[in-house]
Amino acid sequence: MPGLYSHTSRAAGLTLTANIYNTDHTNHITNHITTQMDDYSSSVAQMQTNTDPGEVGSESQSTSLAGEIERLRFAIKEMKGSDGTQWYTSVTGTLSRSILPRAYIGGYGTSNATGDSDHDIQVAAGDARSDTNDTDILTTGNIIKRIDGTWASGSGSGGLITGSVSADGTYAVWVIKATGDGDVDVMFATSFASGTAKLPSGYDKKRLIGAVATDTNANIIGYKQVGDYFRYTGDVITDISNDPADDTFVTGTLSVPPNSLAHIYGKVTNTVISQARLQIKTFGAADAVGADNESFVLSNAAGSTGNTTAGIGSVLVDPSSKVEYAADEGGGNTSVVISTLGFTMLTRSAL
Repeated sequence: MPGLYSHTSRAAGLTLTANIYNTDHTNHITNHITTQMDDYSSSVAQMQTNTDPGEVGSESQSTSLAGEIERLRFAIKEMKGSDGTQWYTSVTGTLSRSILPRAYIGGYGTSNATGDSDHDIQVAAGDARSDTNDTDILTTGNIIKRIDGTWASGSGSGGLITGSVSADGTYAVWVIKATGDGDVDVMFATSFASGTAKLPSGYDKKRLIGAVATDTNANIIGYKQVGDYFRYTGDVITDISNDPADDTFVTGTLSVPPNSLAHIYGKVTNTVISQARLQIKTFGAADAVGADNESFVLSNAAGSTGNTTAGIGSVLVDPSSKVEYAADEGGGNTSVVISTLGFTMLTRSAL
């Protein structure tokens, strides 16, 4: 990176006077400005060179101006949210919407699409940090995807990444991004886990933004989303209906995403005596049978009028969407019904 100004050559044997000495040095001082310094982009390869400056405690210190420029280029590229392969690539959106904080999500609300509400959902524009916390995923318009079609890029195209839609299923909704060209899209997947969710070719970043459930005809059940809460508005989903053994916890699976807070309706009926009690807990929790202060409990005391009790509550499901429940027959015979009304998707906002 030499200077861009000229220097007067002096012949051998010239007597160095104060005037010559001062003139030469004044030339250097006067031209030691940015417009008179050479570039660091003599080729495209040199223009693209950047160096990671490291983190606090593991700094990569520069030993030249070229090294300082490389580190600044790296920082610029990182500030753009890796929207392109080079530090000077234009961003998708604006810089003011980049570099979102960890776990951030704004917008990206989902709903049944008006054209084909049985199979299509609409995803509103939004901003979100990727689940690997290294990229911003930004959109400015709605995206519609079909669960009954194989994934293809673009709004209105198929959205299911693998297989075909099944009846009585629960599907994750992911917003995805290809950092190579900045394209953002949406997909349905059976996996809710960051490490196992398959991405379409060319896409390398993602964020979980929602979930849908299908009915016995493999149609998306109607729902309404408010923030992280999803309320089923279509058919009631009866996930459990049986006659469990007395005072014994039984495992059941609910139609909600893994590790979510299920919003449920429970009902227990004793067909013999006027006593009915139902206890529902998080799978694997240490709650004891009969402990009223440790679980979601519905109870109709012995001797009271009627033999059915019901109510609405919430319970945390495990990574397989399971809960445990137990009924107290009290010498009679109980039947249990647990229906899913909706869920709060805790993994949507927490990474």
